[in-house]
Amino acid sequence: MPASKQNNETQLSTSQANKSRLVTICRWVNNSLILQRNITLTAHVVITLETVKNLKDIGVREGLSARVVQAQQRAIGWLERHMKLLDDFGDPYALAVVAYALTFSKAPSSEHAYRLLKKRQRSEGGLVYWGKEPVPPPPYKMENQKPFLLPRLPYKYDSNNIAATAYALLACMDHQDNNEPIVMWLNAQRLKDGGWASTQDTYIALRALIEYTNRKRLRDVSSLTLTVDAVALKDSTKLLHVRNDNLAQMQSIDVCHPIIYSHINFQ
Repeated sequence: MPASKQNNETQLSTSQANKSRLVTICRWVNNSLILQRNITLTAHVVITLETVKNLKDIGVREGLSARVVQAQQRAIGWLERHMKLLDDFGDPYALAVVAYALTFSKAPSSEHAYRLLKKRQRSEGGLVYWGKEPVPPPPYKMENQKPFLLPRLPYKYDSNNIAATAYALLACMDHQDNNEPIVMWLNAQRLKDGGWASTQDTYIALRALIEYTNRKRLRDVSSLTLTVDAVALKDSTKLLHVRNDNLAQMQSIDVCHPIIYSHINFQ
């Protein structure tokens, strides 16, 4: 439980209210601390109910669809009543999940949630993301007037920032057309195995990028050839082919050299 409020204060401080990714909305009523249900949990319930509300009633569960719709509307109403507290005390992850839940369920308040979400976005090096703290742009160095990416270092709140940005991307796709800066930031956070900081943020990041790919019809471009040049390849060039029949197959090339540190060219 967050620490007690200070004298002459009517609400908890941001640091007290935001003790974890799953933000609990707190407020004081008649000098008593009222702990509301977890707002991100309710948002996830709204998302789940949206995916099942059109299921056909079966047997003893007759009328289930109607009850699902009613439950979802009550949950949406609860989220809407707490938007002000979320704006004042919620972290970017909580705001992104709620914005996506309201957008996905086509709630009238989704536009308001989107505006609150846009207020929290961060920009760095032409990329857009949501995070608790500023994240430096992807490191690189210039050689022969060309930028070469350097290995990415871990940063504080990596998993939280990635998940928040992925949910924000899902929410923004219904409200704006240019989401490429968000996609570029997410791709810049990938680790060498293709995933992100944790299992949970990898799942939601992949889900957001797949949805972005489907909407932009990028999957229509399903035949690609990647050319790799590196010192470790001993003056040879390796080719990677991406086609419809191997989209789910992970392909890799060993470009490590035991002695020489050099750059790698992709084309």
